[in-house]
Amino acid sequence: MRLVACLALLVACGKKAPVEAPTPAPAPAAPAPAPAPMPAPEPEPEVVAQVERPPAERAHNADFMVAITYADGSGSKGHVVRVERSEDWFGDSWTDAKAKLTVDLEADSAATSAEWSQLRTINVSYLGQQDIDCAMDSGFTPVMYQCTLRTDTTVKTADGKSWKAADRHKWRLILESGDVLEFWIYKLPARAQEEAVPELGTTTENVEMYTSLQADLMKLKAGKVPKTITISVP
Repeated sequence: MRLVACLALLVACGKKAPVEAPTPAPAPAAPAPAPAPMPAPEPEPEVVAQVERPPAERAHNADFMVAITYADGSGSKGHVVRVERSEDWFGDSWTDAKAKLTVDLEADSAATSAEWSQLRTINVSYLGQQDIDCAMDSGFTPVMYQCTLRTDTTVKTADGKSWKAADRHKWRLILESGDVLEFWIYKLPARAQEEAVPELGTTTENVEMYTSLQADLMKLKAGKVPKTITISVP
């Protein structure tokens, strides 16, 4: 009996099962790194306004003498150091591209182009009011009206040949003195815009604009427009 009690005690006091340690709580996640600060925007480059140099300060591209007698009896003469030609027929913009600095000439069925240094005389005869052509240009807003007085312009070149001018562009001769001479040698133009856009339903062509422009051309033909241009090469 006593032996049974001891055995029971030994069993009760035998090796106990190991107790598992509690699982440690996961460590808190490290905070995400703060985003790198955006780089400061680079300053906008300073825009430097391009100031166009006046004609007399631009590069020289010519070397000849010119003498002009105008319709009003006045005149200009001097040493030409630069030639420019209008891109259009009215002188809104100008070019000094070498290929565009020649004067278009024609005679019978022949045609040619000559540099100014190859010309010797230009005689311009302005015709009458019946020789004015007018048109309306709806590409402008308000509409642009333009009239052109035809001329009979004879040109003699250095080789002694005689031609008729066929070049409607405006020309600019810059003298060594700084004087700037601007003129047409073939067909004298004038143009003007209406003061306002006509209301819908009204007449789209203003005949009075033509009348005014024709009167302007009759005054211009007697003013400071070239009658004779003489050119010589040093």
